[in-house]
Amino acid sequence: MGPFRCLDCGELLQLRISTRARPHFAHLPDSRCAGETALHVYAKELLERERQLTFAPLVLRQEGVEEIVFEGGRFKLDRVVIEVDRPGFRPDAIVVLSSNEFAVEFKVAHAVDDAKQEKVAAVDIPMIEIDLNSLRFQQISMQELDEAILHNCVRKWIHHPERSLGQARLESRVAAKKEERGRRLKFHIERKPRGKVDYDYHRESLASLEEVGLLDEIGVPVDCQHWFCVACRCGKQLCLPRVLSHLRVAALPDLGSKSVAIGRTTKGMPIACPPG
Repeated sequence: MGPFRCLDCGELLQLRISTRARPHFAHLPDSRCAGETALHVYAKELLERERQLTFAPLVLRQEGVEEIVFEGGRFKLDRVVIEVDRPGFRPDAIVVLSSNEFAVEFKVAHAVDDAKQEKVAAVDIPMIEIDLNSLRFQQISMQELDEAILHNCVRKWIHHPERSLGQARLESRVAAKKEERGRRLKFHIERKPRGKVDYDYHRESLASLEEVGLLDEIGVPVDCQHWFCVACRCGKQLCLPRVLSHLRVAALPDLGSKSVAIGRTTKGMPIACPPG
């Protein structure tokens, strides 16, 4: 079989069998090829052919607050151009989505270094890096490989023009959160303690109810499980018939022909007592 040639430069390759590494093909010593792996070439051609890509979300976090700079997701691309020169660098691809350009880098052997990141930031084009190092492409099907390259492999943002604005918004929200927390803490610190509750009205009310024979009405089960409030007028209207029905049958000694007045204690409990 053979001869075997490099997919990138077309030069002849030689087979190397080593005890320290698996068998592989390598360039001859005088080669001038920059050396690009078959996986790297395939990833770029796949992106150009399929014109779809998953972008990672860009979310900034600080002290429990999140600011979304880019939503991320799976997108159908308008256009893909491979190996386009930009001032000072050449990304693996430039993709166009809704009239916005994004640079794409596939990480196989080397990641985007600091020098290249500075050049990308100077051009101010958003760039995403897709890490293909974890792929075991000899152990998966071609369909799984394509899905991994375009959508499932780990990817991160190298640069995004909106990051600085997003960071400013995040810091503003964090400051507002701290200010609100400080305001609430100050309120609790400065709040005057409540006075002691006077329970005399409770004993007074129970005694009044017992006097007119209404004490058994306390603790009667009802078809609800919550306290609720009604207007004073409505409360009187609801309580009056029940109170009157009890008064008609209750034994009230020493009242004679005097009428009975229906009133309220100072704390709002209904009572019945002789007028005057």
